Amino acid sequence: SQSVEQCTRHRLLLKLTVDYSRCLEKIARHKNNVIYSLRCKEEGYTPKSLRIRPPIDTKAGRAIAERASRQFLNERLRTSNHRLRELEEETKWVEIDLERALSTEDANKMKKMARDNSEHVLVKVREKQKEKLERCPPISSSTRDRCSEYPCVSSLVVDIVLASLSVS
Repeated sequence: SQSVEQCTRHRLLLKLTVDYSRCLEKIARHKNNVIYSLRCKEEGYTPKSLRIRPPIDTKAGRAIAERASRQFLNERLRTSNHRLRELEEETKWVEIDLERALSTEDANKMKKMARDNSEHVLVKVREKQKEKLERCPPISSSTRDRCSEYPCVSSLVVDIVLASLSVS
């Protein structure tokens, strides 16, 4: 009977520990996603997954598609921030349960291990997103106005392609 109770307690402790660690990892990922989306917004870059191809290839059609893409980026930011708040709340409750189930010393050790793991996830995801942004440098605003659907093309190439050719 006592071994069954101990086994049940160990399962509960394992579940709480795993839940706490996963919550912290999710928070780390969501924080990075929010930061990445904010950087994209500041740079005037729309992530590929949010870009809309205009069904009508005119200046007005491209402007409408770009506006819709920016709205999707804003919605991603809003939903990511909302999910981040939900995860932080969930983490607080799991942390409280963990502190109730373990001694103070064991709970602190467990929380430190989980934080270290989430920090590792944070750094890993941050590096991946940093590389993504570096691959797609921002272009000048005048070029962006003329060529908004190609945000990853360098401004020099776009300027050369868009420059009017003179007749010799």
